[in-house]
Amino acid sequence: PIFESQPNDFETIATSLERLAHLTGTDAVGRTAAESFRARLKQISATYQQPAPVTVFHQIWREPLMSLNEAHLISAAIRLCGGQNIFGKLPQLAPTVSIEGVLQADPEVIISGGSAKGDSLSHWRRFPKLKAVARDNLFSINSDLLTRAGPRILDGAETMCRQLDAARAKRQ
Repeated sequence: PIFESQPNDFETIATSLERLAHLTGTDAVGRTAAESFRARLKQISATYQQPAPVTVFHQIWREPLMSLNEAHLISAAIRLCGGQNIFGKLPQLAPTVSIEGVLQADPEVIISGGSAKGDSLSHWRRFPKLKAVARDNLFSINSDLLTRAGPRILDGAETMCRQLDAARAKRQ
């Protein structure tokens, strides 16, 4: 058997855990893992869902400048945290965008995948009037936690939720 999984939402991750467990003859383990995933998702949703959304630019690549639309799982994490993806309505899954487009949208938060080794967002500091820069809302999340569609995505989502809450606290 071939197992295919391309989750675009959190529920598909949970059902993939169950499906994979069934294929390996470990249904009970898969059911437990899926239930645990769903329970944690529900807890994160209850903790961080906010009535006033935070506008977010998620930078996946610097040159060319790229983002993700609403169909991507990372956008599901943004929504979970009460955020709004500024490029969510674009038709391409991973669109190339312009600096001017980001400046025009003026997001409150800019998030990039990364690691402690480099600052992939420092180039935005040359635009001090950009809300995300003016409010010091340039955040990095370990890309391994957000780009892999498995249970660890909730670790990345929870980090993002804390960052968006920090951005809300800086509103004046």
